[in-house]
Amino acid sequence: MYWGNDLRSSDFRKEGREALKGNWVKAVIAFIILNILTSISDNFDRIYKTFNTKDFMNLLGALTGFSNQNNANESVDFKYFTNQFSDFPNNIQFVDLQIFLLSILVGVLLIPLTFGTAYFCIKLIRRETVEVSDVFSVYQSYNLSLKAILNTITVGILVFLWSLLLIIPGIIKGISYALTKYIIIDNHDIKNLEAIHLSSKMMDGYKWKYFKLHVSFIGWYILGALTFGIGFIWITPYIETSFAAFYQHVKEQYEVQN
Repeated sequence: MYWGNDLRSSDFRKEGREALKGNWVKAVIAFIILNILTSISDNFDRIYKTFNTKDFMNLLGALTGFSNQNNANESVDFKYFTNQFSDFPNNIQFVDLQIFLLSILVGVLLIPLTFGTAYFCIKLIRRETVEVSDVFSVYQSYNLSLKAILNTITVGILVFLWSLLLIIPGIIKGISYALTKYIIIDNHDIKNLEAIHLSSKMMDGYKWKYFKLHVSFIGWYILGALTFGIGFIWITPYIETSFAAFYQHVKEQYEVQN
């Protein structure tokens, strides 16, 4: 699939729509799963506070190995649970710390899922048969899952460090590294820093196009907000598939030139 060099944002969006034809149901289900799981991670603290304290402590106690030794069938209440941490000066603060660390852990464990959705979208663009289960495909390989996690953390740190100079350099570097997850999906054996470096090389001359593609979706973001988020059920697959089309185009151009 060779598209030529002079493509506009509308061309990538069109390719995204074409790829989704006949696959909308699978795409919507896949991204609903992603959104539900990431929402749990993003709102973990709020979910914790919404829980009945006794029920939540019972669950947390089970997860952390605490149980009421006096009666195995009795729920572990807040008082009993926090008494287990009598050596700590601020029991409630310690429990909050546990929740905070657990929310980070959940977020980290969900990182491979974002790579899985990238894989799902790449298959759509390449007109391969897709299944909803493709979004979980990265979890089938421990090494690939670990690489996805380490890569996301590395990219985050690098963008943060560049942002310390000024916001603009951070944005530019964030765009430069935007293809990294696709590169890893296409080449499982590539090293973390090699993937980041390759993304930077591939994005030479394409950063402005990438930025314009993002901007071209502003109207869709507004529409999604006006529908109280419901519209994003369809908008998100459309956006992500369009960016997969962008990657496929840049990849083909890079291979032609190198």
